[in-house]
This record gives sequence, structure tokens and C-alpha cells, in this order.
Amino acid sequence: MTARGTPSRFLASVLHNGLGRYVQQLQRLSFSLSRDAPSSRGAS
Repeated sequence: MTARGTPSRFLASVLHNGLGRYVQQLQRLSFSLSRDAPSSRGAS
């Protein structure tokens, strides 16, 4: 794959990889938040 051939495909792969890491962090964050949510709701 050359840089001239398909820049859009290269950009898409970079975006996809970055998005994959971001989604993994987001899932981890939302999991910890959802795990803490019931206890905080029950306390209040």
C-alpha cells in the first residue's frame, strides 16, 4: 500500500484504530461508573 494510492483508506485505518482504543477506555469508564452508580444511589 502506497501513501499515494489510498490516503482515505489509510486515514480510515488510523481513525479506526484510535477509535477502538477510545471505545475500550470508554467501556472501562462506563463499567466503573455503572458499578458505582447503584451504591451511590442506594446511599442517597
